[in-house]
Amino acid sequence: MKKIKVFAAGIHFVGMQNFISECTENLEFEFIPESALEYRIHECDVLIPAMTKISASLIEKAFNLKLIHQWGAGLDGVDIQAAKKKGIYVANVPTANTGNAESVAEWSIMAAIALSRGFPYIQDNVYNAVGWGCPVGMSLIGKKALIIGFGGIGRAIAQRLKPFGVDIFAIKRNIDSGLSKEYKLDALDELRNMENYLKISDYVFLALPLNDSTQNLINVQNIFKFKKGAYLINPSRGGIIEKQALIEALEKNYLGGAALDVFWKEPPDKEDFFKFKNVIVTPHIAGVTDVSYKAIAFYVCENIKRVFSGGKPINCVNL
Repeated sequence: MKKIKVFAAGIHFVGMQNFISECTENLEFEFIPESALEYRIHECDVLIPAMTKISASLIEKAFNLKLIHQWGAGLDGVDIQAAKKKGIYVANVPTANTGNAESVAEWSIMAAIALSRGFPYIQDNVYNAVGWGCPVGMSLIGKKALIIGFGGIGRAIAQRLKPFGVDIFAIKRNIDSGLSKEYKLDALDELRNMENYLKISDYVFLALPLNDSTQNLINVQNIFKFKKGAYLINPSRGGIIEKQALIEALEKNYLGGAALDVFWKEPPDKEDFFKFKNVIVTPHIAGVTDVSYKAIAFYVCENIKRVFSGGKPINCVNL
């Protein structure tokens, strides 16, 4: 039987290879650098875009492609309509109940605690043997947190925050009053009222997809309406924050700090944020755990089997 050729676009997220290889033997898997993709995309049956932009012109060259399947949820870089015109399925893996949302939430809580206690710069006190017993950290107890976006990731963050004694506000596009009770929220409101909560929140978590309505959602007009000294935590997409606005807020010491797992381009420019001692940066690993990768691999492999058996993939977004 001819093996199904699966390309992963780019050279990052290398952990996926081991997990996808474990769940099916009938695959030929290869990472393809972004620069080579346009010359080789015609070879593959399945494409995992990762963080690579999959444009209409690329899709036009994909003569054998049957399925574009994200390794996770985000499809903001894929021209879904172009794929639909060519009869190519586009699918993703939902964040909820796959370990992905839970893993991203764990990273988010870790980031909030680390920022509150002065990471990463407090390590210098140990290395330099100075400032013993300093600084005085900020406890989560009695603080207020705003979660912008209340899908799978937002809900997982809320579940993990509540035991710390934090008051939780959430912003959701479509209000469901039942969620407030289920997740013990102190408020659930619409996006148009976001600024009412920015000004009183000690922590702001971004847990929403990047699209036309969320591009630069945090911008120069509202970032200085945050509570002074607040922490901004972004495990979602870099483009949700206006980069220059964040730089300005940090340079003016208006924000207490930021934690970024995603950037405007990846890898990011080093000069952007590496100079700030109150910024935690990680290489897009919020959802990269053993639990989430095992579940994602299962979904991807099952959908590959479905498509090549004549079926339609689960969580298909275009056909």
